[in-house]
Amino acid sequence: MLRRAEQEIQRAWRYFQKNGISSFFRRALQELSATRFTGDLGNRRQKPLRAAVDNNPAAIDFCVDLPSDALFVTSQMVPVGGWALAPAGIEAIDVYLDGEFFSQMKTGGIRDDVASAFPDMGGAASSGFADTLNVSDLLVGTHSMCIAIHDRAGNTVTVDRTIQRIENSQLYQRHFIASLWSPEKIRTALQSFARKKEKTPHIELWLRCSPGLEGLSETLKSIADQNYLDWSCHLVAPKSQWETIRSWIAPLPGKGEQFHFHKVLTPAPPGDGRPEYLGIIAEGELLSPDALLRWALELANALPGMSYSDHDMIKPGGLHCEPNFKPDWSPDYALSKNYVGGLFLVNKAAPLAEHLAALSESLASPAWRYDLWLRLSGLDDSCDDIQHVSNVLWSEPYREAPSPAVIDDELAAVQGALRRSGTNAHVESLGKSGLRRIAWPIPLSRPKVSIIIPTTGRPELVRRCVESLREKTRYEHYELVFLDNGHGKHQEGIDFLRFQGIKVVEHKEPFNWARLNNIGAAASDGDLLLFLNDDIEVMDGEWLGELVAQVSRPNVGAAGAMLLYPDGRIQHGGIWLVDHGGGARHHLHFLKPDEEIYQDLQHVVREVSGNTGACLMMRREVFDELEGFDEDLAVVGNDLDMCLRVSRAGYRNLWTPFSRLIHYESISRKNTSIMADEGKMWKRWKKAFMAGDPFYNPNLTQLRTDYSLK
Repeated sequence: MLRRAEQEIQRAWRYFQKNGISSFFRRALQELSATRFTGDLGNRRQKPLRAAVDNNPAAIDFCVDLPSDALFVTSQMVPVGGWALAPAGIEAIDVYLDGEFFSQMKTGGIRDDVASAFPDMGGAASSGFADTLNVSDLLVGTHSMCIAIHDRAGNTVTVDRTIQRIENSQLYQRHFIASLWSPEKIRTALQSFARKKEKTPHIELWLRCSPGLEGLSETLKSIADQNYLDWSCHLVAPKSQWETIRSWIAPLPGKGEQFHFHKVLTPAPPGDGRPEYLGIIAEGELLSPDALLRWALELANALPGMSYSDHDMIKPGGLHCEPNFKPDWSPDYALSKNYVGGLFLVNKAAPLAEHLAALSESLASPAWRYDLWLRLSGLDDSCDDIQHVSNVLWSEPYREAPSPAVIDDELAAVQGALRRSGTNAHVESLGKSGLRRIAWPIPLSRPKVSIIIPTTGRPELVRRCVESLREKTRYEHYELVFLDNGHGKHQEGIDFLRFQGIKVVEHKEPFNWARLNNIGAAASDGDLLLFLNDDIEVMDGEWLGELVAQVSRPNVGAAGAMLLYPDGRIQHGGIWLVDHGGGARHHLHFLKPDEEIYQDLQHVVREVSGNTGACLMMRREVFDELEGFDEDLAVVGNDLDMCLRVSRAGYRNLWTPFSRLIHYESISRKNTSIMADEGKMWKRWKKAFMAGDPFYNPNLTQLRTDYSLK
């Protein structure tokens, strides 16, 4: 789950940034000769028990991207991936652990980048390999890995890696400790504040003490131990408890004057000078040692209205676990789940006092800080004034799941937020770790949906698509518009569509997905446009109504659905941006909706950077405002390009799990070269790709989707 230091890939990307995509692929793939693997042994009848040795390795071109040369630390899973080529063809790729045979892999993965670098080598386009090895049975400790690549002429090349297996409970603890700032970095940060003292923010913490004072002494110590000095802590407690609390504060390192006692929570108004931020911390919550310093640096740079950070849980004895690596501000996700958590900072210039006054009767509620967040942040805004600090700055006491009281009170807080907004939406508890569904209403006008489907006319695809759509879709106000781009190859399928009374627009030009959909939009008359693949099968009667409800919201520019492979695994859960390859990946790819997945992301509506054009709905007015799909992106990138323009125009992209379809991915057309389109996307959106996805935390890996907790 944690992002690895993939040294080879980073070196290649530095070259790419300097020299451009063509030279990047050529040099990265020819110079980074390090490993490849394949699986079917063909006519090799027996698997050798011991690792092979090099035999004329120069006969094989290869690159092992994963694991990298660096020590790979894991508790369970080891990703192995790369590519391999040989004039005689690749026979097999064997993986050995500690000299014993462990696994085999096959080449066959699409690698247009390799084909571009080796245009005269047969099989280059399908030279990729990838697998994830489960090493949970290995003893804790360091182990050797050998990846042996064999060609059909009997040549072999081997690549050695080192794997360190640790207990799962220790994996995140190691990451947390490594993420803490060194004394030198702390000194540098403090010196930077000394040079611009006028921008140093004062951080005011308030802590309401319970009668039992459970966990209070540890919380106070974590505050007093901060290396950032410009803070104050206000304790709200009955006067009878003050002396007990003072006895805990007295031994703390000379900071007793920064703790103040109150009978009620009444923050003073902001002063006229430097920035002041207020946060409400609970007993048992602990600040990491450099939390306030790191937070203050972020606040001084942006002066946001509100700021929140990543956090984790801490078990008795100090073991950090269950990290919550969060996205940037995501309003729909925040309604579906309290992902922000309890501790956040608010600029005291905000209307804080009036919201606290409104909450005065519910301060005993376990979800009152969440209620405060919803009141301050607003319901349906992208809110550029909300800052996310992607560092774990605080910890809450370990719990396996939210208590029923917390779940009920959070549900009530969301109901209140919806009521205050004047919307007719209502909230439903999903009964899973405090998750919720916001059921947005379909407009009374029941807008017409134009479902636009490019096709080659393959009978088995169009028949399944049309029949399942007509039989199962409950939202009935739609039209079907097919774009025939089959050049007469599958006339039977086109005849079926026409016999069904479906509008078919013939288009005999070379395949251009963007142009086909633009033509379909022009030939339709719906208020809403749904761009759909012909290899889709409807499985859920509510799928279309859910998309209609989402995109009918004024701030939502586009929405996508959960797409599943026929075997039930997730094909699409939204798109997130990466700094390599095609610049994007599918959330939740290859995982199953009913398995344990990080932060239960498969169950909640949330903001994403994009959705696949295999199922993408927009209001026509937004589509027209953005002047349709870019026809210069003929094959790939056109859907993501549209979604990024949607975001740039001030709208939001949403993904919903409550619209589900089966997607027979990539069977309706043969694979088409995508290098040219990827190059154009990098030229246009390079800054966005390199900056990182706002809805995908930078602490998580960009090299694969591994949200699964198994």
